[in-house]
This record gives sequence, C-alpha cells and structure tokens, in this order.
Amino acid sequence: MSLANCIILRFLTSFSITVFLFFLSPINVLAVDCKAISKDLNDSYNSFVGKGGLWSLMEKSEALKTKSMMGMQADSKLRRAVTIYDDHCMATPKNLNVELAREIASLLDEGRMITNNKPETTPANKLMKSVENLLANANKLLDKIDK
Repeated sequence: MSLANCIILRFLTSFSITVFLFFLSPINVLAVDCKAISKDLNDSYNSFVGKGGLWSLMEKSEALKTKSMMGMQADSKLRRAVTIYDDHCMATPKNLNVELAREIASLLDEGRMITNNKPETTPANKLMKSVENLLANANKLLDKIDK
C-alpha cells in the first residue's frame, strides 16, 4: 500500500467518524431537552396535585362535594396529557414538540390557579365554571394529541 493510499484511507476514516458523530450529537441534545421538558411538566403536575388537586378542592366545599368527580376527571386528564407527552418524548426524542409542552403547561397553570382558591371564600359557581372550562380545554387538547 502506497503512502498516498494510506493518507486517503485515514482521511476517509476520520471524515466518516466525524460525520457520524456530527449526526449523532443533535439526537442526544434533543433527547436531553425532551427529557428536561418532560421532567418540568411532571414536576408542575406533582406540585399541582401536591395540594390534592381539583378533586380535593371540590371535596372541601359542601356546595361542590356532589360534583367532585369533575375535579377528579380534570386531575386525570391533566395527568394523561403529561403522560402522552412523556411517551412521545421517549419514542421520538428527535421530534420535540415544544408547542404541545406549552399547551400542557398552560393547562397545569390553569389548574393550579383554580386550586389556589379557597372554597370557603370563593363562590361555588365560580369554582365550578373554572373547573368546567379546564375540563373543556383538556378535552380539546387530548382530542388533538390522541390522533
């Protein structure tokens, strides 16, 4: 093997490894970002249900106690949205969907704002309207991402 062939072979080998590493690194970066976003969504959900979630809030109010299943449904739908994002993130970390994460985070914020109300000082119809609105928004989002 001549010196020129050795140099060409080394160049091609180095070039191939560089190209392979170049295409491999964005996948890992996106996977980390996807995992970080997923962790943030899970932390946000956990802080939301840390106070008992909407179900617990509605159970504390005599006027809303009979409709507390709606609170449980809202809590479950929010969990489902976060889980769907987690599953999507694990299956295809390269296809990071930041807009979906923002929509889920917005729903979690909406739920957190509702749970910050005190049932004894907030009118029951106002709380009920807020929960119904959150449920409607969660249903729209789940219909969109379940397809």
